[in-house]
Amino acid sequence: LESVAPYPRAAYASARPRQLKMTEEAGKDYKVLGVSSQFRRRGYNYVEIFPVRKGSSPEAKEYEPLNVKGYCEEFTMWVWGANFDYEIVIYVRDFHGIIYPLRAIKLNYAGWRLLRFPIPKHIPQLVKEMPQERPIEIVKIGITTTPFARVDMFYIYFDELKVVTNTYKAQFDGFELLEKEKIEEIWGATGR
Repeated sequence: LESVAPYPRAAYASARPRQLKMTEEAGKDYKVLGVSSQFRRRGYNYVEIFPVRKGSSPEAKEYEPLNVKGYCEEFTMWVWGANFDYEIVIYVRDFHGIIYPLRAIKLNYAGWRLLRFPIPKHIPQLVKEMPQERPIEIVKIGITTTPFARVDMFYIYFDELKVVTNTYKAQFDGFELLEKEKIEEIWGATGR
């Protein structure tokens, strides 16, 4: 369903979860991403948040998925909820180009909460051949209303999206021939 103009909106706010304030560096200005929206009627309304290219403005819509290094085990993110009956989902893409929604988490709580999005084992991230690693990427974050939830106005804030990965690489005779720089040196930029 469609949102009411001029929504959805995004802004950066000077705020942080209390648990993160204990680790702040003096003099550093910390910001969180805020999103607000409202819809015309109840139902399965949604807002999608796409990563944009660094240095690009959101208006330019230069979307660029977030590449994840290593074998990804889970994403964690601090999310401020306002006790709305909404759900949040992170969407990832595997090396085949298939997009998967991760476990939906309810946002019906008040204040900051650390949410965990485990990566299911059925999302391929490794192959038998070298190089074995086939990283996933974050495509978008989706927020969906439930049919009986209020839709007149909501605010949500995000802080510290983190990735838990296993970057261990087995060492074997000749492993350096898998390094991207070495492949480009031998075979050129395309690696072919």
